[in-house]
Amino acid sequence: HAARRSSRLRKWRAAPFPRSSRARLDWAVHYLSLPWKLLFACIPPTLFFGGKATFVVALVCIGAVTAIIGDVAALFGCVLGMPDAITAITVALGTSLPDVRPHRRRRRRQRDWLERGERL
Repeated sequence: HAARRSSRLRKWRAAPFPRSSRARLDWAVHYLSLPWKLLFACIPPTLFFGGKATFVVALVCIGAVTAIIGDVAALFGCVLGMPDAITAITVALGTSLPDVRPHRRRRRRQRDWLERGERL
């Protein structure tokens, strides 16, 4: 348990600094993502309560991120004068469409395997 604690402590100490400090873009992206890194660093390791604490805290963090994204999307839609329904559809598509391509690729591979008679 001591090794896991020291690893976790190292992660907390390294969080304020980007992995590579060469480019300004690295620093900018790092500081934009820093609140998310700190939020998800609060998730306890799975050794507590058989992983149940990890599950519950991760679920709460995901709920917080979802609420924040929803609020930002609503504000952005308000600024652009978009109806709430259009804003909701846009956010839903923006979060779902990146997953479509890998799923299509996987389905094509499965179909190819089945046509050749191979097992999955």
